[in-house]
Amino acid sequence: ADGFVSVLAADSVDRLPDENVAEAARRISGVNVLNDQGEGRFVSVRGIDPNLNTTTVNGVRLPSPEADARQVPLDVIDSDVLSSIVIAKSLTPDMPGDSIGGNIEIETLSGLDQDDRLLQFRVRGIYADIVEEYGYRGSLTFADNFMDGRLGVAFSVSDQSRDFGSDNVEVD
Repeated sequence: ADGFVSVLAADSVDRLPDENVAEAARRISGVNVLNDQGEGRFVSVRGIDPNLNTTTVNGVRLPSPEADARQVPLDVIDSDVLSSIVIAKSLTPDMPGDSIGGNIEIETLSGLDQDDRLLQFRVRGIYADIVEEYGYRGSLTFADNFMDGRLGVAFSVSDQSRDFGSDNVEVD
């Protein structure tokens, strides 16, 4: 094969309690996720530093919000808006030259791709072991196309209440 690519489709993500793109990506073999306060944040492909990955959303390159790093935090993209996650694990000629670690392509839900109207409502309970607190997560997702497929609409709204905590163990 010219390259190794893994795809995680939205119907696979729907079956699991993943809250964001990083959490969903950890289900792919050869991918691990670096956690921040118990939640997946940065994606590492084949154990390579996340700074060596490139990340795109619907074909548009995402820059890092940090001035001194290239890694993109994927904990801010909700898993309910996913159509698929495509992770290229090897560099191919059609990819940007700085995709040394791999490329993470995030495809979001589109109203133009819908054959039927999509309406999802989800409510989940959350329990945080470290802080011993309960929380919730709720989301509403809608997608449909109109005017014989010439106009597509898709949106997702979510709300979450959850306490974070971490085992802060420091060595003197």
